[in-house]
Amino acid sequence: MSKGRGEQEQLIDAMYTHLSNKLVRKETAEIARLSNKKLTLTEVHTLSAISAEDVCPMRRVAEQLGVTLSTLTVSINRLVVKGYVSRIRSENDQRVVFLNLTQKGQDIVSAHEAYHNELIKCALSRLDDEEVDVFMRLFKKIDT
Repeated sequence: MSKGRGEQEQLIDAMYTHLSNKLVRKETAEIARLSNKKLTLTEVHTLSAISAEDVCPMRRVAEQLGVTLSTLTVSINRLVVKGYVSRIRSENDQRVVFLNLTQKGQDIVSAHEAYHNELIKCALSRLDDEEVDVFMRLFKKIDT
């Protein structure tokens, strides 16, 4: 006899919560290791958002992260002091600020991307080709 929708939803919720917490703990520990405990998970995700372009408008980073400009400003202030980001003011409009990763910031983003790639390879290595195809189809279907 199959489980009812309510039971399935509870089980999926428990599995999702467990996996999500596990991934955040692992990623947080890896970021602490990579940065000698100088960066938070949020700060590394901010660096990753900035890395999308050589010189990235601050407004675009805020939109990508789903935060306000004032919230992002606080985070960027910390990242500038820590030496991971530099600011560039627009010559045409001093209110417009562009962000650029320093070499130190680029190094962290590269290491973080390598960690993500290794994590995904490890997870997918447990699946055969058909299971990977099914996983991808389901993941895309859920994400829409």
